[in-house]
Amino acid sequence: MSTEKIISVKKIPSSLMNPKNDSDKHSGRVDINHLLDRVRKEKEEEYKTKFTIFIFFLAFVIVAGAILTF
Repeated sequence: MSTEKIISVKKIPSSLMNPKNDSDKHSGRVDINHLLDRVRKEKEEEYKTKFTIFIFFLAFVIVAGAILTF
């Protein structure tokens, strides 16, 4: 055996080194419909969150009121 060091080199796929993003190749135009759709979705999620918090608060008030009346 020789005293040389054996180095194992793993081949890294080129797709990991240079990922191709199709989003970088847009024409620079913005589609207003996509923006409006994104805003609608965000507002819908915000509404659902606020509604859920309101329902939990209302349930807490009802349960607390029921406990205090007995």
